[in-house]
Amino acid sequence: MKHTITRKPYLTDLTDAQWELLHPLLQLPDGGAPKTTDLREVINAILYRLRTGCQWRLLPHDFPPEGTVRRYFRYFKQTHQFEFINDVLRKKVRVQEKRKDYDTDARTGEANILLGSIFYLSRRLTETPPVKEPWICERNEAKLAHLVKKTAHIA
Repeated sequence: MKHTITRKPYLTDLTDAQWELLHPLLQLPDGGAPKTTDLREVINAILYRLRTGCQWRLLPHDFPPEGTVRRYFRYFKQTHQFEFINDVLRKKVRVQEKRKDYDTDARTGEANILLGSIFYLSRRLTETPPVKEPWICERNEAKLAHLVKKTAHIA
């Protein structure tokens, strides 16, 4: 689906191929009022913030309101969707590069998502960083953004 934006695109914006890869992996809460916010623009705003390191209230005005973007970001983080997406995209990259996955079953050769690896990734990406290194969480979320960009051409 071709996405048309009415603003000049930022370097951090998702391409159509990247969005097609990412969109099916996102899970939104059920119920509540109908969603009127463009989810792709929310993701673009999150990627912009992670790349530039700006404060939430300093997001450019052509993105959805900062409160909306922040609520989606918190929801994705609390429901561990960043970890899930990271795991799926990591597997796709490893398959593309013909590398053996560390959780591949040696007898069948099929890549299985092991509970241990999911737990490890979710803890690694969402741990509260020590006070001396507050940039760790944002760095790990930036790794996720890098994986999205790297796997954009995989369909």
